[in-house]
Amino acid sequence: MIPKIQIPYLPHKHLQLAGDEIINFTPKIARKYTSKSETPLFANTKDWDDIKETIKPRWEQIHKLNIEPKKKSLLWRVLHNAIYTNKFFNIINIKNSPYCNLCKNKIETSSHIFYNCKRANDFWNLAKDFFNTIKKDNIEITIGKRDIIQGLESLKNTIPNHLVVLTLALWEIFRARAEANLTKSSPSGTQIFQRWKAILKRQIIRDWKKIPYKTNPWAKIETKWFAIEPGAKEQVSGYQTETEQVLSTLPEKISEGFEKNRRVQNLRGRQPIKIRTRLDGYFTAADG
Repeated sequence: MIPKIQIPYLPHKHLQLAGDEIINFTPKIARKYTSKSETPLFANTKDWDDIKETIKPRWEQIHKLNIEPKKKSLLWRVLHNAIYTNKFFNIINIKNSPYCNLCKNKIETSSHIFYNCKRANDFWNLAKDFFNTIKKDNIEITIGKRDIIQGLESLKNTIPNHLVVLTLALWEIFRARAEANLTKSSPSGTQIFQRWKAILKRQIIRDWKKIPYKTNPWAKIETKWFAIEPGAKEQVSGYQTETEQVLSTLPEKISEGFEKNRRVQNLRGRQPIKIRTRLDGYFTAADG
């Protein structure tokens, strides 16, 4: 028989936090450690600038989102301050630099990665301008740290499927950070914005192919972003308004795997549905 090997629960007694050996670890209490000097140490530092009294989406809301599990997981970790940052790694081992690899002189925290970092801040400024272009009312939209940590709850009546919109944005920001760390490249805020629009467009097409009209989250709020027209003739028009020309900064067309001649059918009338989108002119979503 192969002998059983007992692996000690980590972090074990040899782990040091801020240069002090750890003798106790209670993960359920906000990553609280107790050192030999009996000093409580918290690895989960207050990265969101002590923002209190926030209304965060419940796990049920996140679980129901029609996106990949890895993106749901990222949203949960961002909202609950569970992202591994350079500041966290520096607390574990002081040899690790706590600074952002892009900004150099700024400590990397969760709020820095997803909001204060130059590429993230540039992205949110572009996203804010985009939201102000597509909304129906005349109320100016602003996006701050509190809006992000609350899951864009302030925009739930302004933009459709706001949690998915936020999750895809956070995903592209996090992806750009990983890309910068691994390849030494540095995607700009504009590049992140263009990637976000592309992945958002694909998400809308995919959802309209699979989700019935009555329960489709993209149909619950009317915006200038895209219009749903049940019963429209099956066609793809090259027409674009001036606003659409400005917003259509992406060179690529609709996903190659999406056939223009296929039809998305409204379950109420089994009619094709034309989706007019500000992301890329007009296109007809299709199914079967």
